Amino acid sequence: MSNLVLELRYALRMLKNRPGFATIAVVTLALGIGATTAIYSVVDTLIVRDLPYPEPDRIVTIWQDNQKDGIPRDDVAPANFLDWRGRSTAFERMAAADPYSLDLVGPDHAEVLFATQVTEGFFDILKVQPYLGRLFLPADHTPGTGPVIVLGHALWQGRFGADSSIVGQVLTLDDAPTEVVGVLPQQFDVALVNHDSGRDVWIPRQMESWEQQTRGSSWWNVIARLAPGVTLEQAEADLDRVAEVLAAEYPQTNSQVGTTVVPLHEHLVGPAGRTLWLLLGAVTLVLLIACANVAGLLVARGAEREAELSVRAALGAGPGRLARLVFMEAVVLAGLGAVLGLLVAFLGVDLLKVLAPGQMIARLREVTVDGRVLAFTLGVSSLTAVLFGSVPALQSLRPDLQAALKENRGTAGHRRTRARNALIAAETAFALALLIGAGLLLRSFVSLLNEDPGFRRDHLAVVQIFRWANDETASERTAFFREAIERMQALPGVLAAGAVSAAPFLEANIDIRQNLYVQGEAPARAEEQPQTYLTFATPGYFQTVGVRLLQGRLLTRADEDQQAELVAVINETMRRRFWRNVDPMGRSIRLGADTAQPVRIVGVVGDVRHEGFDATPRPEVFVPHGRGAVGPHGRGVFGSMTIFLRTAIPPGGVVEPAKRVLWELDPRQTIYHTATVDQMVSRVVAPQRFVLVLLGAFAALALIMAAVGIYGLVSFAVQRRTHEVGIRMALGAQGIDVIRLIVRQGV
Repeated sequence: MSNLVLELRYALRMLKNRPGFATIAVVTLALGIGATTAIYSVVDTLIVRDLPYPEPDRIVTIWQDNQKDGIPRDDVAPANFLDWRGRSTAFERMAAADPYSLDLVGPDHAEVLFATQVTEGFFDILKVQPYLGRLFLPADHTPGTGPVIVLGHALWQGRFGADSSIVGQVLTLDDAPTEVVGVLPQQFDVALVNHDSGRDVWIPRQMESWEQQTRGSSWWNVIARLAPGVTLEQAEADLDRVAEVLAAEYPQTNSQVGTTVVPLHEHLVGPAGRTLWLLLGAVTLVLLIACANVAGLLVARGAEREAELSVRAALGAGPGRLARLVFMEAVVLAGLGAVLGLLVAFLGVDLLKVLAPGQMIARLREVTVDGRVLAFTLGVSSLTAVLFGSVPALQSLRPDLQAALKENRGTAGHRRTRARNALIAAETAFALALLIGAGLLLRSFVSLLNEDPGFRRDHLAVVQIFRWANDETASERTAFFREAIERMQALPGVLAAGAVSAAPFLEANIDIRQNLYVQGEAPARAEEQPQTYLTFATPGYFQTVGVRLLQGRLLTRADEDQQAELVAVINETMRRRFWRNVDPMGRSIRLGADTAQPVRIVGVVGDVRHEGFDATPRPEVFVPHGRGAVGPHGRGVFGSMTIFLRTAIPPGGVVEPAKRVLWELDPRQTIYHTATVDQMVSRVVAPQRFVLVLLGAFAALALIMAAVGIYGLVSFAVQRRTHEVGIRMALGAQGIDVIRLIVRQGV
């Protein structure tokens, strides 16, 4: 132990005498260790650790396997959920969640609270306890009972100032007095219903009669807890049995609907799991480059100490003592690098939380550098000390006094030169691998942005509103949207305006799937009944957004007249799928049921990619917004609409005036979302951009490290060869010849 203390003091003294060498080595290691620790902390929290719920391995999510459209994890239809819950025996509890929003009436105007409606037993499945108050009781889910809500912890802290007396207070939500009965704990973030801004409030779901019969449309997310002793495979088999029974009972809607059971942990990680492992692999390459860099520096430094080590060996020092003497420098460098690397890791975790898109990595805010991560850092530091300290330590086992004296006269040791060259080649190879990966991602990203989304992205702003509770009649709702669009179109800088129910690239995209019946064609078998997406559009929407007209005409104001013939415009995908070799113009279709009102096709427009640049276009039929006869569930004129504004000025400048127009028409009207289309595009490509930025940063860091390593070792080699260079020039070599010699070695 006394020898180790002496060797430690000697290592510190030697590094103090070479501050430049020590600084470069420590900073290089700190960057490698810090970046690796930061990424590992994310992997550890989101992938390695169990969820913060009792018996988390028994909590699963359940999805519809939509075999017709090839979607194995589709949302769930309400009636299917009720049958799963009632007929399955593999689950202790099963509950559903439905994204929702509430209007909180304030002194100036109402604001939107992002909510989740949950059925009975939702919180029992997770076994979560409230931070304040209580959670939902069975009576809260009974129709006719007074509305109650549970607040999310972040909303309670921010909007209500962490008021401990909030429980029992009554808020005006959707024009109805609603009692606050509880507050959720801070760590609760099930992320079953994803949203960039999280979920503000939770409300009990009170089933409506039409939902108990709805199987053709699906929008619920289902969570369940396995019964004691039931495995995941047994639960899947039990649900498959129920799905087969439902397919036989309801062939028109369930003939190609199966089930998919996914552990909650796997659902929360989602596609981000592959991304995180990719980033961890990339940052490991950066750490290996750092190790190779420092090892090369130590090998070069070992050449300077060859004579010292040889003299020590001649005076009786054994190979182990010599190796420890050299290895101790590596230990000190690794320790200093680990300390500084922890600071880099803390900063890196904070930076990841800022850069990572919310829809990509759920629970990211839980990531911290804690004891587990500190233990990982200690292990990584020890490993790095072994990796970059072993090469010079092994070389110190066989010191050669005669060779050392010769090297001091100016010749370079062949054995050390080979080691330095091998390390340089290794770190260059690692850096090149990262550069190639970043280059491929960049090319894919650019190709993605060059995809045609089906509309013009420039100078376009959106204002999304949900107007279901404010007006009681269809004519009032139609008049509101018509007046709002006309006033917005008159705003300075606005060229055109139009509204649509299913807006591309928006997070709250309103998708309505309907059975399609083509007049004059034989009815399809129930299990083969085709479906299409139903979208409501106002006159001017296509011109405002820039969707191409391929055939026929677009919707007009006259089409909204209740006495006029009901007409529709279809997209190119729908024409190819249902009328490949036939002109669809003038043909009549029915939506939802073969007894529905007939709709005549008057035009064909280009496809719009709703979910992103790489999304597959879907069959879509557009009907006039003012005609509520084809609206779902008999709710009249559709109330969930997104208004697009084409501008002659930067689109962000018309958002606030557009919001004021809505509040002038109705001060109670909440505004669900506003953005420019550029911002919407940025959100859609955020996951790819996040990976590209990180991998590009790692590749740039690797390249810098490799360049520093090459420079440092070539510079050292030049210094060692000063005597040789002098002799070469004395014998007639020119300066360019010497430069060529050194550069060739670097290359």
